[in-house]
Amino acid sequence: MTSFAEEQQTEDYLFKIVLIGDSSVGKSNLLARFARNEFYPNSKSTIGVEGVVGALIVYDISRRQTFDSIGRWLNELHSHSDMNVVTILIGNKSDLKDAREVSTTEGKALAEAQNLFFMETSALDSTNVNAAFQTVVKEIYNILSRKVLSQENKKQDVTRMMDVETVALYGDQDAESVSKRSRWRNPKCNGKLPPGSMGLPLLGESLQFFAPNTSSNIPPFIKERMKRYGPVFRTSLVGRPVVISTDPEINQFIFQQEGHLVQSWYPDTFTEIFGRQNVGSLHGFVYKYLKNLVLSLFGPESLKNKLLPQVEHTANRTLGLWARQGTVELKEATANMIFDLTAKKLISYEYDPAKSSENLKENFVAFIQGLISFPLDIPGTAYHKCLQGRKKAMKMLKSMLEERRSMPERCQEDFFDLVLIELKKEGTILTEEMALDLMFVLLFASFETTSLALTLAIKLLTDHPNVLKELTEEHETISRNRENVDAKLTWEEYKSMTYTAQVINEVVRLANIVPGIFRKAMRDIEIKGYTIPAGWAIMVCPPAVHLNPTKYENPLEFNPGRWKGMESNGASKHFMAFGGGMRFCVGTEFTKVQMAVFLHCLVTQYRWTAVKGGNIVRTPGLSFPDGFYIQVSKKNK
Repeated sequence: MTSFAEEQQTEDYLFKIVLIGDSSVGKSNLLARFARNEFYPNSKSTIGVEGVVGALIVYDISRRQTFDSIGRWLNELHSHSDMNVVTILIGNKSDLKDAREVSTTEGKALAEAQNLFFMETSALDSTNVNAAFQTVVKEIYNILSRKVLSQENKKQDVTRMMDVETVALYGDQDAESVSKRSRWRNPKCNGKLPPGSMGLPLLGESLQFFAPNTSSNIPPFIKERMKRYGPVFRTSLVGRPVVISTDPEINQFIFQQEGHLVQSWYPDTFTEIFGRQNVGSLHGFVYKYLKNLVLSLFGPESLKNKLLPQVEHTANRTLGLWARQGTVELKEATANMIFDLTAKKLISYEYDPAKSSENLKENFVAFIQGLISFPLDIPGTAYHKCLQGRKKAMKMLKSMLEERRSMPERCQEDFFDLVLIELKKEGTILTEEMALDLMFVLLFASFETTSLALTLAIKLLTDHPNVLKELTEEHETISRNRENVDAKLTWEEYKSMTYTAQVINEVVRLANIVPGIFRKAMRDIEIKGYTIPAGWAIMVCPPAVHLNPTKYENPLEFNPGRWKGMESNGASKHFMAFGGGMRFCVGTEFTKVQMAVFLHCLVTQYRWTAVKGGNIVRTPGLSFPDGFYIQVSKKNK
């Protein structure tokens, strides 16, 4: 293998992987196909020694003796490397179907027995070659991010000679591959591109972007590049060139130009997850139409006249259950509460195990667990589970819509009814696919984002008793001023919750649940001396805006009082927790109502103590990997 020191210094990570197995199983050609998209019919035997963190053990599906040697190669690998080496078993030459001597089932069984990844490939026709290498790289990076690989792994040498190929993610380079690499690193542009790095071919800097971190600060990926390149820089994420902006002025300009210079855009992996007809991927009149459709159900009038008492009832019932349960895992419990409320309002759904073994909520749990993950769709990965969760949830939603259509007399005054009325209208632009994708997005948004914000709110209030005291005083004052102590919350009382609104704004500022807001350049955009080429993605970075010390003094401090007298009802160039421009979240007020009402019910009637957990991880979205457990008890009147 040839190494190029002058290029290595620009890489953030260098993963070394070996390909091992009997002679002539196709190791050299797998590497050639991955690194240079080439195939050599008559490759020579190669040999090398190198410390490794990943391995592809290769056999030839048309030669059983090479499969029978796998045990020996595993022993060699384990004898001369750390047991943490990420290993995938590769059945190569899958194009030789008529000459197959080793079945796919046999390969899978051996991989499962040895706890290995498994894949069949063909270096000849390229089948699964990239996927095999990417599987190993992704898993290495995940382990590295979790700090499982020790520094000793990087220094360890393999002292025994083995029949191997070693790849440092470059492979050997010739003039053509150097030219391709140069074109990747230096994309064409009619002006001056923002500074930055495009990372590795195909992968870009995706691995660094998705790396878990425990910081509440600006994500390390963003912060390091801001320091190196400034507030605007270029990169590549999941195969797409991207300009990332942390500049408030540029962000505001981008939001204002939707429909002119830019349009809403998300990576292909996002549209795979949320559907091709999801509201985030639609534009112009169609987007405005769907937005108004949602507002008819969750807009101010509906909130004021219908939803407010339902939200209060749900919060009181849930808190009563928690007080009788003892310990509660807050993220899951709030997600269940919010999902039940929203699903009932949207589709009149309540889980009944007597009627169906399928639980819509459980499919959303599977979906969310893989949502912010490296987009590798092979069985066993979080992303694959995410897609499967969506598939099952969409199947259930479609079945429910069909059932409702077949029984028009069952009018529930929910979103299903609204959709069926719209679908019957002559000349309607609404399609069933569009409606189902919209339902899915709305259920997801309520299930995940609001529950994360509430969980973080309780965690911050737990850690800041002075804030909790002031919040409690505001809500107890509201209760005392009622003529009837048992009266329900009114819209006027909700609108009077001044300090609560400040608390909510401060929570979502620190939560940064949405790590990036994407747009796509419709034509070349000249701004602040740089050119963003047509077709490139643009990512506005809310965490960098919300944690900017020039705008927010001591930005990591939880200080709701900073919002006193500040505009907080909508988006601005310094606050975009609920989006920006014409894409300002239509469910913003619904989210704030749910949070404010829940906090009102909690602090006026209950007290709580933290039991365990509460640590956060960002990947780059917010999560509580070990949960946040609290104990709730009723206050003495």
